[in-house]
Amino acid sequence: MPGRSNHIHGAVLLPLLYRNEQLCCVATVRALHMRNYAGEVCFPGGLPEARDADLQTTALREAQEEIALHNATILGELSSIPLYTSDHRIFPFVAHAPAQRLVPNPSEVAQVLYLSINDIMRLPYIDGLAWKNRNISGMAPVFDLDGALMYGATAHAFYELLTIVAGLSQRQPPPLKPGRFSWSDVLPHNVVPPDPSHAVT
Repeated sequence: MPGRSNHIHGAVLLPLLYRNEQLCCVATVRALHMRNYAGEVCFPGGLPEARDADLQTTALREAQEEIALHNATILGELSSIPLYTSDHRIFPFVAHAPAQRLVPNPSEVAQVLYLSINDIMRLPYIDGLAWKNRNISGMAPVFDLDGALMYGATAHAFYELLTIVAGLSQRQPPPLKPGRFSWSDVLPHNVVPPDPSHAVT
């Protein structure tokens, strides 16, 4: 990202499991007392520890610590994502886990969210934010989860997962459509948006 090195590697886990006979991806809402990204929707994850053999081990460990996820099996790795607001680069891993009761760790997690893959795939569109960077333009996904917004690297990873799931079933994911949200809805007021035409007010 412009002005960033994105050299600090972290890992997140996108756990897939069945709940009420629906295939769901598990996300979390970060606890409000957290120093960084308080109250944001994210996937379980964090920075590697010395005991971690690799980043997928980090993702599995963090999911166990944050939501008590057990017996998860890594299915694959998604594209790494440089963060716009820090020097971190996130490595997302997708895992399958048996149905189980997830327990949020109150020191890190305020709420566990179950995102129904089928329900989201049936949406007519997914909200998008236009961006432009070094003459390259695109659309950043935003997911409205009953008033809680998923955006940034978390939303990019989830949208890539939806694209893969859609491809496996010979479908297309819902298209990205701008208009409902602006960068001021998701970025801190002291951060310049990636598209100068979308001023943060």
